[in-house]
Amino acid sequence: MLNLEIPSYEDRKKLYDRYFGVGYLNATIDERLAVIGLICNVTHQLQMKKPDVTCYRVIMKILENFNMTDNMKIFIEGLSIMCEDVMLHATSFPDFGIKNGKERVSKIREILETFIPF
Repeated sequence: MLNLEIPSYEDRKKLYDRYFGVGYLNATIDERLAVIGLICNVTHQLQMKKPDVTCYRVIMKILENFNMTDNMKIFIEGLSIMCEDVMLHATSFPDFGIKNGKERVSKIREILETFIPF
């Protein structure tokens, strides 16, 4: 049997910061929370029509013509995983007062474009 140690708090924090942190967004806390909620909202709406839609696919479609660095790709993968986790066992997602789907997508893109790669 393989004996795995639980990583220390510091090690887990480093992993979280590198792969799942939203600190790379040059945005307010409200915008950081909104981008997560809006991605979940848009993904959920699309999943009602096509169940195999994922947060990753939604984000990549929104950023389709965006020139992404390797660091941003890592960030997007982590954000996607975080959103998928937030969606687990949830049935409704906030729209943050944005009633139109196209406006939600625009707001997601606007916030994601504040990504700072360092």
